[in-house]
Amino acid sequence: MAFERLNSSLHRDRALVLAQKYVWWKQPEETLAEPVLLVAQMMTLGTLDDVRWMLSCASADELRAVLRDPPVGVFNGRSWTYWQRRLNGEPVPPLPARILRRHTGAWDGSVSRIAKASDSLRSDTATHR
Repeated sequence: MAFERLNSSLHRDRALVLAQKYVWWKQPEETLAEPVLLVAQMMTLGTLDDVRWMLSCASADELRAVLRDPPVGVFNGRSWTYWQRRLNGEPVPPLPARILRRHTGAWDGSVSRIAKASDSLRSDTATHR
């Protein structure tokens, strides 16, 4: 998916500003190289003005493609439901879940020590309620 209008010279300056605003942990140029993350962040966190701008730069098909293969952990239930209904109607598919697996063989033992400490804190908290 290209998002050609988002990267066009007409929109590039604003796209760089919004990339810094919504994907603050990456360089704006790096974010524009993978615009799906920027668009997903804007679909979830965007202000009305920023979302209007995004809609002027991205087609409905491009937005649907973001929903078909969303970046992990970006959408919350509210934004997922809104954009699914707006772009795809009913029924709304379930929000993709991130699967976290517990690492069982830490190479230096630190992960298992952290897990044991976390389990210990949980059991201490439960007994003090």
